[in-house]
Amino acid sequence: MYTKLLKEILLKLDYDEHQRKHLADLSRDFYGTETNVLKMIDEFERNYQSNASIWWYTRWCFLYQMLNRALRLQDVETVITMGFFLRDLHQKIKELQSKSDQQKSFIVYRGQAMTNYDFEKLCECKGGLFSFNNFLSTSTDKQVSLMYAESNADNPNMKGVLFVMKIDTVNAAIPFIPLDDISYYPEEKEILFSMHSVFRIGDIKKIENEVWQVDLTLTSDDDQQLKILTEHMREDLGGGTPWQQLGHLMYKMGQFKKGEEIYKMLLDITSVNDKNEITIFYHMLGILKHKKGDFKKAISFYQSVLDMRQNVVPPNHPSLATLYSNIGSTYLNMGEYSAALTNYKKTLDIVQNSQPVNHAELATIYSNIGVTYRNMGEYSSALWKYREALKIRQKHLPLKHPELAHVYINIGAVYGDMGNYTDSLKNHEKALEILKKSLPSNHPDLAIAYSCLGSIFFRIGKHIDAIQNYKEALKILEIPDLLDHPDLAILYNNIGAGCFAIGDYLGALSHYEKALEIKLRI
Repeated sequence: MYTKLLKEILLKLDYDEHQRKHLADLSRDFYGTETNVLKMIDEFERNYQSNASIWWYTRWCFLYQMLNRALRLQDVETVITMGFFLRDLHQKIKELQSKSDQQKSFIVYRGQAMTNYDFEKLCECKGGLFSFNNFLSTSTDKQVSLMYAESNADNPNMKGVLFVMKIDTVNAAIPFIPLDDISYYPEEKEILFSMHSVFRIGDIKKIENEVWQVDLTLTSDDDQQLKILTEHMREDLGGGTPWQQLGHLMYKMGQFKKGEEIYKMLLDITSVNDKNEITIFYHMLGILKHKKGDFKKAISFYQSVLDMRQNVVPPNHPSLATLYSNIGSTYLNMGEYSAALTNYKKTLDIVQNSQPVNHAELATIYSNIGVTYRNMGEYSSALWKYREALKIRQKHLPLKHPELAHVYINIGAVYGDMGNYTDSLKNHEKALEILKKSLPSNHPDLAIAYSCLGSIFFRIGKHIDAIQNYKEALKILEIPDLLDHPDLAILYNNIGAGCFAIGDYLGALSHYEKALEIKLRI
């Protein structure tokens, strides 16, 4: 879903010559001292033209490797840097397809390796949908593709997979083009599909030792719930320029550092007289600072927005509701519950007296007040607020929307505080299931879900399960952007407690020391 939205925005952005230099510099940093690659990068920086994008991509050089690696690993920084090349490649495929005569249906092949885990997940989804988020290289030559599949069959951790893909050009929603005359390697009989091609999974069968054939049919279908959710997310990105939408998408994807860079760039190019735009960017910078755990700077940005807005609108204006809510959330994280409740109640007054009622805002404020009550030990009041929020979310959001998961996490947490671990576990597992289907695998909200689930397992004495969930959270949070985040210190401390409980005292000491290092830094 997020890859699709990112692609849509990148195709709308305006690019200049600086983007090519930026990509060349990034590529040099990545490839270091590999002389042959560095020569190719120099050639690209000097000579690249958009009409040669397919030739460059099929050259099997740094561009192919970097773009597909970035798309596979959801390395948003690199994908954005390569945005101009991604756009050129997509548009060239689309342009050539419109000029070509294509047969109604045909078969193509793709041979590749899949981890045992990914292959098992694919088998579980038989009859369902399978998406390639990268540019998809296929061949009409079965033997060439089978060779690629067989080359990975000896690795015990991998499966060699031969995809046999039936293409019906009438129903194809994604552009594709045969590369016979324009590929760097024309002898491979390649057909290249643009990003986000979706297939229906058919038969799966073993054809030789650790090589499997998977039958796929190109489809314009999409999972209905995912379709609704994607449309909801698209609307949530709002209007504004493509760069503004990209900044907001980075926030939604949990890419807080990149989001901050984009909003600072937008501030630099915005006229000082455009107060409305400036308040929007300040507000988003406050949200991003909050997400990174820098609560004092978040309050500073919010206060700047409040000062500017109060000069032009009355104190109960609907545009201030979200601002007061975010100020309240930051005070809540700072442990200042009275200040948090004061701001939440301001939001509630505005929302309840506005027409039409902003249901999303109302649900958020009920949740936030619930969190405050929970922190104050008033569990019954907290649970009541959470249930009010859940009713609104269920009525107005798609079934797999992340905001629903956030409410389930809150309900699970308060049940845990009340000692009702059965219902707590049930709600946390429901939240994790939603987030795994609706967010990128490295999103910080997934770390919260894993961590909460781990805490419940710890309380009921399932220390191994607790540590496993804590470590899943750690995989997400242990990145340079979040190394001083208070939540990371809490997570290290929790892993330490889990290790101590199972008698792994060296592991406990190591994680306690890491928690202490962060606490001393902040």
